[in-house]
Amino acid sequence: MDIQAAIRQLNDVEKSLTSTAVKMQTVEKSIEHDSALQTIYLNKSEEVRRALDCLNDKVIYGDDSRANYYCGTAEEKRAVEGTAAFMMASKLSPDSDPSYIAVEQTPSRLCTKEQTASLGLPPESFYDEPETAFCSGFKVGEKLIATAGHCIPDESFCANTKIVFGFYRSDAETEPTRIRVGNVYQCKKIVAGNYAPDTLEADWRVIEVDRPIEGRPSFLIQDRSPGTVTKNQSVTVIGYPIGMPAKITRNASVIAVEENYFVADSDTYGGNSGSVVVDADKLAKGELVAKGIVVRGARDFIRKSPCYASNRCQKVELGNGQCGGESSTHAWLIKNAIGN
Repeated sequence: MDIQAAIRQLNDVEKSLTSTAVKMQTVEKSIEHDSALQTIYLNKSEEVRRALDCLNDKVIYGDDSRANYYCGTAEEKRAVEGTAAFMMASKLSPDSDPSYIAVEQTPSRLCTKEQTASLGLPPESFYDEPETAFCSGFKVGEKLIATAGHCIPDESFCANTKIVFGFYRSDAETEPTRIRVGNVYQCKKIVAGNYAPDTLEADWRVIEVDRPIEGRPSFLIQDRSPGTVTKNQSVTVIGYPIGMPAKITRNASVIAVEENYFVADSDTYGGNSGSVVVDADKLAKGELVAKGIVVRGARDFIRKSPCYASNRCQKVELGNGQCGGESSTHAWLIKNAIGN
């Protein structure tokens, strides 16, 4: 499908969504004097609005399979709770309420609706969300977080990094402008790992935070035999693309499996480095089984001026820098480092 055909389809979807909104307003007007019907309507209309919000997240970007936390299933939401956004300490500051920490709302670089329209490009999902984080990670022990090696290159970088849980949108209207103090941890030290940016080597880190991580699920790391993914296996990625609030990336499949890593067709970006890649089938059953750690990928954007426009590929073409897929270090490689 060419870009103009995609835009025509997206315009049709937008018209459909607008029509639904108008119909809802008509119903609201017709029952404004019937309190019993209003109660029934309010409950049902809230369900419809939530569905429209989540549909908007997915269809505006065509094949984009990312979803916000509030659009997730109960199992996906639980998985998000076990992941963390990595932020520089300078991005956080005291809040007026001492039980919270304020999070800097770093402006998005993505093209707005007006900009994509003027450039003749499909709209960007999440263009109005902040880009505050720089990497992702996930809980693998009482005080342990797994991530990509290049996310925490050395101890001095660790000392300036905050590990932030709960950085997600709980509904369509609310941005995570502040985080509870108890959800913010300090990177204390590097436990183990391999720093291998821009190579085909295993790139991973296990870090320790300053205190036990409470109230958050841990991801299971399997031994090599059961832990290795297989070609065509369905996987889900959970992380913080471009530093935005948490995204659930569904409908991805493993394209190739190598000694230290595997390649999938997931919709991931810079900022997703360190994201957990889970077995999608087990996730649907409530099991948090980590299969990989996102470490590198194809080109994210086709242009960066006057704004960022996403690169779109119909399929993975291995060896193609433009559409070569997204690579993840095997999760089983960190098994010995976490001691279980």
